[in-house]
Amino acid sequence: MNAQVTRPWAALAALIVLIVATVLVHQIALARVDSIGTLSARMKPTAAARVQFVSYIATHPSFVLPYLATFLVGLLWMRFRKLPRWSLWPTFTLLALPIFGYIWICFRITTTNFIFGPP
Repeated sequence: MNAQVTRPWAALAALIVLIVATVLVHQIALARVDSIGTLSARMKPTAAARVQFVSYIATHPSFVLPYLATFLVGLLWMRFRKLPRWSLWPTFTLLALPIFGYIWICFRITTTNFIFGPP
């Protein structure tokens, strides 16, 4: 059985890899949020906002489904409409920007030191 990914389906394969990577980074960030416990008054506002955002996404996972459906339908539409090949990757990049932003937020949570010293 030939399991190679053909060029037209490469964007969907990249989307699947991106989703899996996002889920893994999300789980790592949730473990860090659980180790932090509650938000501290000494915590920087940006760090607190990141923690709250990841906690919100963890509490409401259905929030992401319309975005992923739009992403998938857009890629499939481009695939079946036989649009120029050059238009696929810029579109994929623009649609993936929120995912990259969320990955960045999760990485910032895992790499930030939340103990800032004495009050």
